[in-house]
Amino acid sequence: MAPASTARRTRPARSTPRPAGHAATRSQPLPRPLHLELPRLTEQLTSAYRAAIRAVRQRASRGAIHTLRITTRRIYSLLTLLQAVDPQPKNEPLERYLEAPFGTCGQLRDLQVMARRVRTMGLAPTATAQLHRIVERLKPRVRARAMRALTKAHPRRIEKMLQAWTLSSASRLQQPAAEALAVRHIERTLAAAARELSSAQAHARSGNATAIHHARIVLKQRRYLLELVATLGLRHSSAELARLRQLQQQLGELTDQLLMLRIVERYARKHPRAARRLAPLQALLAAQPRRHAALGD
Repeated sequence: MAPASTARRTRPARSTPRPAGHAATRSQPLPRPLHLELPRLTEQLTSAYRAAIRAVRQRASRGAIHTLRITTRRIYSLLTLLQAVDPQPKNEPLERYLEAPFGTCGQLRDLQVMARRVRTMGLAPTATAQLHRIVERLKPRVRARAMRALTKAHPRRIEKMLQAWTLSSASRLQQPAAEALAVRHIERTLAAAARELSSAQAHARSGNATAIHHARIVLKQRRYLLELVATLGLRHSSAELARLRQLQQQLGELTDQLLMLRIVERYARKHPRAARRLAPLQALLAAQPRRHAALGD
């Protein structure tokens, strides 16, 4: 499945059909100028990020962590759009501030997802008990690491950096013909994301766990870019977004299985005395069906 580029403006109908993956452009102006919409979008996302950090600091539940990670991914997509509109040197402090809570909270969410999945997999009591024991032993350390990262999180600094970049972009967009040029740059960014997703899906069909995980990450990047493009008033494909959301859910179920296997393998390496006892469990998890239909076959 190769998603089409979707941020173009509409032109009159052509007698010659366009190649697959080529979207039409719109001749009419955007409903809302980009130099006004970008600051609004940045304010919306940074406000959501502050709220998400605050919620996880209060209670690191699975839902709160999930919201924080989704919000962070949307901010990463905003960075991609800003880079297309107003290229800037790599901002290492900004990326570091975003990555620290995102990564450590992701590790905690992995264990939370594993604990939930264990209850619904219908495994034998011995295997279920082993998985539950691993989760309970790992969770305190991972939770403590996540809370330390959240304590050191800097949502206000992230907001200031993003606002500065957005103001620079908004100023640039008010120059003659700048908006049309920005739209073309955004189109190219979306097209590159579509090609990357197509390539990632092709590699994931091998069944390799790393390739499947990468495909899911690239899919999310494509999805959130399309959602942000839609909020800016640029054309988007609701049908493609629906397909991406469905595929993301299917891949999520698959990667949850692979995630559990990776956690058990890592635990066995760190605890050699338990490795032999966990070998049957590892074989059981490795034998879980990998639904290639979820990879776009």
